This record gives sequence, structure tokens and C-alpha cells, in this order.
Amino acid sequence: MTLTLRRRKRASEVSEEVRGAEVAQPLEGSDSPRERESLVGVFGIGLGLSILLACVYTLIGYGTRSMAPTEALGGAFEVGAFPGTYQLEDEAVLLPSGERVVVISNGEEFEFDPVPVIKSARGGRGGMGHGQDFVPYDWKGIAIGAEGAGPARLYLVNYPLGRASKVLASGFRDLQWRELSDIGAEGGKAVVDGGKLEWAGYSADFVRERLFIKGGSFRDMLRVNLSIGSSCWVAYAIWPRESVGSTEIVREILGGLSPI
Repeated sequence: MTLTLRRRKRASEVSEEVRGAEVAQPLEGSDSPRERESLVGVFGIGLGLSILLACVYTLIGYGTRSMAPTEALGGAFEVGAFPGTYQLEDEAVLLPSGERVVVISNGEEFEFDPVPVIKSARGGRGGMGHGQDFVPYDWKGIAIGAEGAGPARLYLVNYPLGRASKVLASGFRDLQWRELSDIGAEGGKAVVDGGKLEWAGYSADFVRERLFIKGGSFRDMLRVNLSIGSSCWVAYAIWPRESVGSTEIVREILGGLSPI
């Protein structure tokens, strides 16, 4: 699909609210290679996952307001065709804290099984559970298949400008690394991949992390910084259990969105 893109402000021109945080950078040319780097470590629960959980449970009755997806997008993107069965869900939400959330779904049933993140015996937020002593677990030994399956949901979240810098810094720049050996038997999260993802003529930062679940299972999640100019948008893709996250399928899904 060919997208007609009117480039918006470069990083040097962004408003003061998002200055100092990374934004999507225009590519030098259409053939620019995508940068990727191998990342290993535990990433503590952040604003991104908190918003994601709020989206999953759609906290209607706690100040969340339903709205049309086009209203939530607020003219930030032109919506085109998505691959396969992916499409915008009929309702978007406005959270009490000001985030607007638009959901792209593959139409299949999806259940997310969150587990609270707590401080482990080794310090930090490396373990999951309810205060148990740290019990080692060989997470490197669990079966990891090949990439291929698409995410069950992709959440587009627009953050208020007053918190944009903090959200982008914590989600893409100021990451705290730990080894997989610091994740105990109760589970935890580790960043497994990160770099640049080509999207609509821009080079956008992405981080892929793996949620290790008690019993030897896992779930992959990937976030992409779609912030351009003074507009702070982050995409959160989440896969079914034991499906390996793929930047390629996320790139294809995001190909249905062209920044205006």
C-alpha cells in the first residue's frame, strides 16, 4: 500500500512538552535499513502496561467514556486498509486520566491474564506474586517457537501532553535492565528486542518485551513510539500466550495508519 504522507515537525521542532523524549524520525530514504539491537533484562511495570491493562478491562463505570474511533484519533491519522482480518473496533475509550485509546482487533476472542508485579527478593520489580521468597527458574529453557502469528490486539494510546515526556522516556529510553536469572519462578518481564521500525516514511522506536508466566508460559508485547510533532501516540501490540511477537506484522498493521 502506498501512503501519501505530509511530513510533520522534526524532533528539533517538537513542542516543549515532549522535548527531551524520542519521537519518530523521518527516514533519510525509502531504502534505509531498519536498526535492531538485542536487548536482555527485566523491565519494571510502567505507564504503558498500566494503560494497556485499563484498555483490556475497559473500566466503564470508573470514569471511562466510550467514543467513536474517529473521534478518539482526533485527526491524527488517516485510516486505510489493515492486513487480513484486522480492523478498528467499533468503540474507543477516554480514560479518566486523559488517555484516548483506539483498539485494532483481529476479530478473535482474547483473554488477558495479568499478574501483579512486585519487588522480588533480589530487589527491583523482577518477580511476580504476592510477597513470596525468590525461587530461581530456568526461563532460558522454555520452548520458544518461531515468529509468525499476529497480535490479538493492538492498542493506539494518545497521552496528554503534560505527561508525554515521562511516558516516552520511561517506555523507550530510561529502561532498567536485569538478567533473566533475576526472574524467579513466580514470573516477570524481560525486554528481548528493540530498535527502529519503518512506518509511513518515519523510523519509529520499538521495544518488545516478554511476560514470563508462572508455570513456564510466556506472552509477548511490543510497543512503538508513533509520536510526531506535538502529538504523543504509542501503539501497544499484545499476542496470545506462547506466540512470538513479530515486528513485521506490527509494521504491516501500522501501515493502515498514515499520519496527517
